[in-house]
Amino acid sequence: LTFRHLTIRLAKGWRAGGGVDHVEVATGRACRRSAGGVDCPGFLLLGPTQIAIASELAPFDPDKVWHPGAGVEGCPGDRDGLAEVTPTVPTRQSTAKVGGKDAVYREWRIDCVDARTGKPRTSYTQRVWYLKRSGILVVDEWSTPALEAVLAAGRFG
Repeated sequence: LTFRHLTIRLAKGWRAGGGVDHVEVATGRACRRSAGGVDCPGFLLLGPTQIAIASELAPFDPDKVWHPGAGVEGCPGDRDGLAEVTPTVPTRQSTAKVGGKDAVYREWRIDCVDARTGKPRTSYTQRVWYLKRSGILVVDEWSTPALEAVLAAGRFG
């Protein structure tokens, strides 16, 4: 798969779809239908138009959770029934290799509450790799196995 001059090798069973500036890679696990559409476990490859609205409709900020909407976001396991409680501090911040380049890397532990009652239910980890100069943001809300290695083994050209 080539996205904005970055080529990565998709693992067996992974499939990609989307457009020029927004590619969804599904890992083959079961998808879930919600009011917002179909949500498939996997990760996103986002380009400049998506990066421009990746932080509550403002440009992406690595020191904030990826949150493209202006309202309350649903959690990936149940977008209709669970709401995110957005943390203010990442659980991990560093750099990570993507195609031989250093990407800004953040991990966020996001708690999920029942959307109706507000009672705590579960949590998930959001991982982001940001290559500002290349105009690439990778977002993983599903703890995609081997994604770090896939990105690190990618190449630009």
